Amino acid sequence: MQKTRLEKKDVILSFDIIQFTAFLVQLRRGEALKNIMRYKGYLARIDYDEADGVFSGSVLGLAERISFHGASVDELRGDFEFAIDHYIAACRDAGINPQRQAGGRVLLRLSAETHAQALIAAQAAGQSLNVWLADAVQQRIVAS
Repeated sequence: MQKTRLEKKDVILSFDIIQFTAFLVQLRRGEALKNIMRYKGYLARIDYDEADGVFSGSVLGLAERISFHGASVDELRGDFEFAIDHYIAACRDAGINPQRQAGGRVLLRLSAETHAQALIAAQAAGQSLNVWLADAVQQRIVAS
């Protein structure tokens, strides 16, 4: 699983880029809105486990993985709100700003050959590699 790591004051936070990118693609298609819960500006994806008869949720766009569950929608909402309030308080106590969205920086590892091809394509387009890659990612999201 590809994660971005942020180290601050000896607290290590990880962000699942693949999961969040998949959510953004679904959101653009209008698919993701069916199973989303909102609280204080935070979004959570909700799933239902029919075998166990419980709802589970996972907060999206955070540096830290936060999940919660409930046997009813009311119980799920309460656990979600508690989890967010607890997260905000823990960040405050640790001197960390709560992460709500991606910060706009991504470490991207490419093979040397792909890197060279992308660099040539960017230069041919009269763009920096950063701008060219950002455009390529945006085009892929729109096409999905």
